[in-house]
Amino acid sequence: AKVYAKDSLSRDQYTIEATFRRVESGAMAGVIFGYTDDNSYGSALFDTKTEELVITFAINGEKTEYREKLVRSFDMPYDFNALQAIQIEKTGKVFTFYVNDRILGKYESDLSGRKVGVMTVGGGASVGYFGATAATGGNSNKDFYKPAATQDGYILATHCREWDITTGVKEDTKGLYLVAKEGESYNYSVFAESSGSYTLAAAYKSEKGARLSVFVDGVYVNDILLGASDRIATSMIRGIDMAAKSHVITVYLREGDADLYYFTCIMNAAGVNDINEKYDVVYDKRVTYSDGIKWEIKDGELKVSGKCKRLYGSQNLGDYIASVDVRTTSTSYQFGLLLRTVNPGEPTIISGTSNTAFVSTAEGAQKGADWMQGYYLEFNKDVIVLYKVNYNKKLSDAEVYRTENTMEGKQNNIAVVCDGATLSIYVNGILVGEYTDPEPYINGMAGLRCNGVASVYFDNFKITQIRD
Repeated sequence: AKVYAKDSLSRDQYTIEATFRRVESGAMAGVIFGYTDDNSYGSALFDTKTEELVITFAINGEKTEYREKLVRSFDMPYDFNALQAIQIEKTGKVFTFYVNDRILGKYESDLSGRKVGVMTVGGGASVGYFGATAATGGNSNKDFYKPAATQDGYILATHCREWDITTGVKEDTKGLYLVAKEGESYNYSVFAESSGSYTLAAAYKSEKGARLSVFVDGVYVNDILLGASDRIATSMIRGIDMAAKSHVITVYLREGDADLYYFTCIMNAAGVNDINEKYDVVYDKRVTYSDGIKWEIKDGELKVSGKCKRLYGSQNLGDYIASVDVRTTSTSYQFGLLLRTVNPGEPTIISGTSNTAFVSTAEGAQKGADWMQGYYLEFNKDVIVLYKVNYNKKLSDAEVYRTENTMEGKQNNIAVVCDGATLSIYVNGILVGEYTDPEPYINGMAGLRCNGVASVYFDNFKITQIRD
């Protein structure tokens, strides 16, 4: 046996993990834990003969042994030449044993030593990794600094500093959630990626609605109003100023009760002007991203045909109105507005009849009209479809609206108000549809998209930010 740690682990709580391979036939290899001396220790050893995990507790020379059968994969013999992992969690007097992340057994013992290590019996083995920590059951999540990021600031509500997996936490098909009661507060360790203004959005359920008061480093910022909803919904506040350093965000349930699932904390655009593109010059200088090869500014309009997308502004734009004048000379068309769009990508894959070919030409980019994350409002004759896109709009549900306005032969104005989780759709100033996304894209660029061969003419494209 080899004992690695000195008296550094807590007597009441720790996690150990070790990996082994090339365990010799007939030998035993594994972890020693709770070690005080040769009369008081614990061990969990692979038995290559019986394919069992042999667990031993020895206290003052008196031994208690348990054997747990290792779970085979596809009923194949255990391969001890391959890497195998043993994990042990101690919480109070309870020891939980895992092999390759699969729980095998849970036992109580008064074993209280603080040294850990590895051991072999009857032959050799290779130790790939050995580690120990005072954290158990994922409770280190409460101390880990969560990201307040430019795009992907994601914080599970259960990962608060008050974390306790045994109380106030439940699970459903959406995952773990925090059962928050009126008068309770929860603190989150957060690291801001950059100095600036941030949005904090809460995904929740609440039978009667609730009010969350938000504090940063103890200073009150604003309230998030949670409307009554028996399904997941999202509410948010913008304009939370944070410097590029660690912070504590506190949410205090001032009124009502709520089940809190997660928070999104992402940076807002700073110093970004509104867009007003009239297409009266040959070069469209305001464009942020374009993957098309068939864009052409002609006679004061932007002409396009084929499959392509064109984006403007910043990926950190929040609430805004996107609008454009559009017409087409065709009776068959598919085109529209891109909204709250992030992470656009140019694909290099086109599908053939039997195989998939990889290309690096501009044509490959044309195939990538759906290679983005965000919303796409598509016009197709008298039908308007709002897609939520995650690199493939077919993967997401779509909201369908009807309009008597067609785009053929005349110019129409399309406008979408992106305000919080709600998108309101207007055609020639008339509201034709409104959609509130329960788990929305919060920030993103706006732009134009074409999905067919018909020629489409855009003019007067605008992004007007909604400012408090």
